[in-house]
Amino acid sequence: MSDRDYQPTQATDENGEFVGTYPSPFLAKAAAREGRVDGPEERRERYDARSELTSALDTIHLATDNPQLLAAAQDVFDTAVALGDAADDDQVETTGLHARKAHTVLRLAGARALYG
Repeated sequence: MSDRDYQPTQATDENGEFVGTYPSPFLAKAAAREGRVDGPEERRERYDARSELTSALDTIHLATDNPQLLAAAQDVFDTAVALGDAADDDQVETTGLHARKAHTVLRLAGARALYG
């Protein structure tokens, strides 16, 4: 496994708070390259992560009507889903870079919304 396979994805809790990172999209792509197919447990974990991501986006929509914050949150959501669906290494790398940039934009928009 290369370093590229283990670039983490941001994770949030039920309140949309940053709680850490997880490597699953990259590890899933590494497994596919090695000819290993996701088992039911890996698939469940990935879809649980998508459900948590959807809940976090819903929470942001319920907490604010700030258009910049909502747009940034939607971009993070869309990019995270695209990252999980990326078909090859180039897509993982390109989408992963966009995901990291989108997370920074969201973090800055959140800080502006909270602190002005």
